[in-house]
Amino acid sequence: MNKLASFVVIGVLGLLPVLPATAQMFSISDYNSGEPIEVSADSLDVDSESRDVTLNGSVQVMQGELTVRADTMVVHYQDDGDGNRVESIRANGDVVVLTDDGTAHGDAGLWSVAAGVVVLEENVRLVNDDAVLTGTKVTLDLKNGQVNIVGGEERVNILLSAVEEGDQ
Repeated sequence: MNKLASFVVIGVLGLLPVLPATAQMFSISDYNSGEPIEVSADSLDVDSESRDVTLNGSVQVMQGELTVRADTMVVHYQDDGDGNRVESIRANGDVVVLTDDGTAHGDAGLWSVAAGVVVLEENVRLVNDDAVLTGTKVTLDLKNGQVNIVGGEERVNILLSAVEEGDQ
């Protein structure tokens, strides 16, 4: 192995202790899709036929430890026999997903409530105390804390905090 390849391998291996903490930045312990969902917005329009609720203006949706903010959101619900149940929430414009462990940003997003999965697209940025990741699309599995980020035309980038000597 040449010196450059050795340096790259050692550099990547040196990142391994930090990456699991980064991947866990969107885990929500005991995520429960059945928890109540609290919504606030400047305006709300209901379309009973399509079962969509359109929210406009500084929209915020909270469920347990999760908060999602955006300029607009469309909440799609289904009648499950016991009443209406939120199936998915589509967010557009300055989308922000907040958990206790990190923040994710994107231009658009889709939250599949029952599955506990949030997909953000376009200008994606994930931030926590240890790292900043950027890409084109990210899938956050809130139940398992798994993060999948894709680069698209631009590569995925990660900026990691350096480990202090005393923290090793």
